[in-house]
Amino acid sequence: MARSSILNKKGQSLIELLMVIALAGLLLPPIFTGFMSSRDGKAQQKQRLLATSLMKQTQEETRNIRERGWSYLVPTGTYHPELSGSSWSLVAGAASTNGFTQQVVVDDVYRDVNGTIVLFPTPGVLDPSTKKVTTTISWLTPRPSSIDHVTYMTRFRDNLPLTETKNTADIQGFLAGTQQSTFVKATTGTFADDGELTLGAGGSSDWCAPTEPLVTKDLSGSGVAKGIVASPGRAFVGTGENASGQSFYNISVNIPSSGAPVVNELGTYDGYKTNDIYGQTIESNYFAYLATDTNSSEVIILKTNTSTPVKTLEINLPGNTDANSIFVEGDMLYVSAADSNLYRYQLSSDRTSAIAKGSITLKINNNNVSGNKIFVVNSYVFIAVNSTSHQLKIIDGTDQLTLKDITNGQIQLSDKAGVGVFARSDSNRAYVVTAVSTTSGKNEFFIVDTTNKDSLSIKAQYDTVANGNMDPKAVTLVTGNKAIFVGYDGDQYIVLKDIDKDEANFCGKISVSGLKINGVSSIIENGRTFSYIITEDSAKELQMIEGGPGGSFATEGTFTSQVHSFSFPTAFNRFTASVNQPISGSSVELQVAINDCSSSYVFIGPDPGSPTSSFFKTTNTGVTTIGGAVPFGSPIAGFNNPDRCFKYRAILKTTDPNQAPTLYDITFNYSP
Repeated sequence: MARSSILNKKGQSLIELLMVIALAGLLLPPIFTGFMSSRDGKAQQKQRLLATSLMKQTQEETRNIRERGWSYLVPTGTYHPELSGSSWSLVAGAASTNGFTQQVVVDDVYRDVNGTIVLFPTPGVLDPSTKKVTTTISWLTPRPSSIDHVTYMTRFRDNLPLTETKNTADIQGFLAGTQQSTFVKATTGTFADDGELTLGAGGSSDWCAPTEPLVTKDLSGSGVAKGIVASPGRAFVGTGENASGQSFYNISVNIPSSGAPVVNELGTYDGYKTNDIYGQTIESNYFAYLATDTNSSEVIILKTNTSTPVKTLEINLPGNTDANSIFVEGDMLYVSAADSNLYRYQLSSDRTSAIAKGSITLKINNNNVSGNKIFVVNSYVFIAVNSTSHQLKIIDGTDQLTLKDITNGQIQLSDKAGVGVFARSDSNRAYVVTAVSTTSGKNEFFIVDTTNKDSLSIKAQYDTVANGNMDPKAVTLVTGNKAIFVGYDGDQYIVLKDIDKDEANFCGKISVSGLKINGVSSIIENGRTFSYIITEDSAKELQMIEGGPGGSFATEGTFTSQVHSFSFPTAFNRFTASVNQPISGSSVELQVAINDCSSSYVFIGPDPGSPTSSFFKTTNTGVTTIGGAVPFGSPIAGFNNPDRCFKYRAILKTTDPNQAPTLYDITFNYSP
């Protein structure tokens, strides 16, 4: 019994021991782990504090190197700071310091055209005066860890801007530069009134301040002048509505470099009532095209080389109708008729024969409409339509055999008929005038976006209510990015500016009591610009008004800036220029030149392979920007960046005299 009791007690002790061991196995590891973690955490925290101190020290040493000179911070790569004598410098590779690895990584910086830093080279451009500096401190014990910090360092404490325009606060700007066929004028429209640079517009007057006509001409007879076309050395006028005048007037115009033009009536042609007229110069031959109301002879072609015009061809349109408007593009003649049709003919080079090349009935909402005025660009026919629901319609003539309707190629502009139209040389804008409307909110002048011929939209419009409700009859574009439209009543001659910006801002007028103006055309000759108008004043049917402003007209011009000089070598980093390229055929191109102020300037662009023949430019149209990095170093003899003297050059070009490019301002970022 006693022996059994002893054995039982021993068994219980063994079980208790096993339970203690099991509990210890469960409890001791987390306790031990917690103890070790606490011990390691304190060590890791101590390492991080030491690493942070080393980080600040490394950053300060790197800043000292930058302050010492920009060249000590480049090129890109991995470095560590090292004291050499009394100066710090960056030495290639990382370094081990008291158990820590210390490294400084220097990277290039790229910016977009607005100067904002971008992460990758595309679409950014290299900023040679900014570096991205990444400082990293790492360690292995008690466990691998690291800290890092990114700093952007510039060539000096701040990059500074240099802006040039007309009459800026600290420099003369454009006015101090050298102009060759360019012109500095006040900025208008969207931008601040600080000046802009554009091509010479020609003329010694100002479109926005029209003066009395420099020439008034009394044509023989008393017919009502209906159409006018101006061309170098000539003006063609057609009359209609009554039998008191000639059908056609062949007029010579000699425009001297100064003074009044000399105008003479060379000869006439009669037998018809002329509704519209078009003129064309082919090599040394002058041709006039008449749209008449004579059945069997709705189209008349005259050769006007001699004083007395000679008829080369007459075209009988199908049916019994009148020709309303006429236009010739190349060898293709287009005519709109009172029977709601548009006809096309291919002319022989000598204008003695014609082959029909298609016709189309003009319709708006399935209703036949006639074209009051047509204008053709790139085989697209822009039609001012005699309709109160839609005033502009476009017909596709790009197929040389067939004229095609465009599903949505029409637009409602007003509640009155379209009477005049002019299209931009790239066919992406149309300028339309309608008959006067007295309905509130209805306008008479419109700029229409025709880039997509199947989706037209209004970009700008103008109401003649402030001009005595002038009733428009015709519209044209002139140099200096302006439009002129003419008509009856109120201010019969109105000038609008800023059309290149898709704006229609009033800037000038002529008002003569009782005057009725039926047509307008413009000419550029001998460096001068004129608008020709035809009126119902039987003593002054033809009148010439000089425009401008100033500067001999040019389709290409150059502007070279003043010298911007500094007392010590300065790095020019990048630039942004605000420009307007209204059509694809207009452009602003830029180059830069930097040297020591003692030699001739070499202007270069962005391409290191062909620096003198490359340019900073953009293919964007409209108001846009040109930007880029100023070339660094010496890519060609005579150019060195950084250095003490800086200039830039702008080349302005256009294929359309009525669509000139503009440089509004240019800002350079530099580092002293």
